[in-house]
Amino acid sequence: MEKDIQAVRTGSLIDGGHVAYKYEIRHMQHHRFRDRITIFYDGSLFFERYCYGESAGLTGSCRASGINENGEIQWLTENVPLVVVKGLPAKLETAEAELLKFEGSEDVWDRIEKLRSGSGYSVIKRKLGNLFGKG
Repeated sequence: MEKDIQAVRTGSLIDGGHVAYKYEIRHMQHHRFRDRITIFYDGSLFFERYCYGESAGLTGSCRASGINENGEIQWLTENVPLVVVKGLPAKLETAEAELLKFEGSEDVWDRIEKLRSGSGYSVIKRKLGNLFGKG
């Protein structure tokens, strides 16, 4: 597991020319929500939860500063809706370029998109964000 955590921390999952991978949950059973995680080159994560049905749309989102040595994701949950907090994966079990698996869940997360470096998440923006603590 340490190797998987290091891959996320060091950006090893990201190949040249890309700054992030976007993953979407592949539910094993019927769910009311569609969840998505973006893992950025600097190790930060962004979680989005969408609801299905007549009122389909973004329910809420949450950022994480990264993953600690134990694989636990450091979510920043202040002012985040409870429906989003309940859906946040807590600990990374395995990470590959194509799939993510989180501890305590039967669900698998498939990679759905690669975000290019021209997506507004440039090297300069990342460095300034790290410098001023807004990463």
